[in-house]
Amino acid sequence: MRSDRENQLRTMIWLQIGASLSRQALAALAISKVDIAAIYADPERVRSLQNGVLIEQTAQKIAESVPDENAIDKVVKLMYSKGIQAIFYGDAEYPETLMKIDVPPAVLYAIGDVKLMKTLCVAVVGSRSVSHDGERATEMFTEALVRHSVTVVSGLALGIDAKAHLTALNNGGKTIAVLGNGVDRPYPSQNRFIYEEILKKDGLILSEYCPGTVALPYYFPERNRIVSGLSRAVVVPEASSLKSGSLITANYALEQGKDLYIVPHSIFNRNGKGGNEYLEKLQGAIAISPETVITGLGLKYKSKAEPKIALDRTQKLIIERLRKGKASFEELMMITGSKVGELNATLATMEILGLIYKAENNSYGAN
Repeated sequence: MRSDRENQLRTMIWLQIGASLSRQALAALAISKVDIAAIYADPERVRSLQNGVLIEQTAQKIAESVPDENAIDKVVKLMYSKGIQAIFYGDAEYPETLMKIDVPPAVLYAIGDVKLMKTLCVAVVGSRSVSHDGERATEMFTEALVRHSVTVVSGLALGIDAKAHLTALNNGGKTIAVLGNGVDRPYPSQNRFIYEEILKKDGLILSEYCPGTVALPYYFPERNRIVSGLSRAVVVPEASSLKSGSLITANYALEQGKDLYIVPHSIFNRNGKGGNEYLEKLQGAIAISPETVITGLGLKYKSKAEPKIALDRTQKLIIERLRKGKASFEELMMITGSKVGELNATLATMEILGLIYKAENNSYGAN
């Protein structure tokens, strides 16, 4: 004899992968507090839900769908084997922040620490193709959020998202990855190690899509409402165009009444073009330092304790020059009087210490 909870899960899986209900229809059922397990037992009963809950075509679709027990069993077994939890709209673990958005997810599939959804969260999202300045901004803002015990939310995409997750983890913080596919599938594959690190360090992998679901292009804009919905604020360190997925998240943030912070970029940096255009359009939401975000959350800003590094003569000469702008390897050789091997070793050490970075055409810049 199955429990009510098991029947509820099996019904949701059937509605998602069998009846192929839209997220809007699933949300309507969830908000109306309909006993979906009763529909599973008798699909024809759904016809009584048309008025005020489901449109006629959706009710007809459910009524004509026959649950595939084998397919449902397969998903349930997958969930048990992977430790995947199902959190339904209205459950104690379901975050209130998501209940307040348009089209709240009817169910959240989760691997990891679900309590993180009820902590103070801030989303850090941006371009997949990221510049050095974008990476530096992501590290700066994410590190500050972690320093103030804020959970960092992002989408596990390449670029800014990956950098945000890794920076949070490397600084001892917590992070939530919201996927545009099933939680059992690390996507993109290049970020599998980040997915595994999130779980290893008690983070959370989250999705509204049924386990086993493959990534499809339109799932990613849909999941962005959850990224924003979980968060008190959204930070965009870099966005390359107004059509960027991160700016879709920014739009959701505004619709949901969340604080939005966009880091401005040089007008000559194409990677920051979308963010700058959004700032121009919005006439606000600018963040030139992490302190803007932290104080906006109502927290007292704590400055980072900078490690004191004793520099030798050669390192001092390099830093003094690079603070004026980028310089080539050849110019640094002339300034320091170093040989090729000596200078390579010095520059490598300074990169490891985070003092400088290697730029294009064998040139260097100061961090």
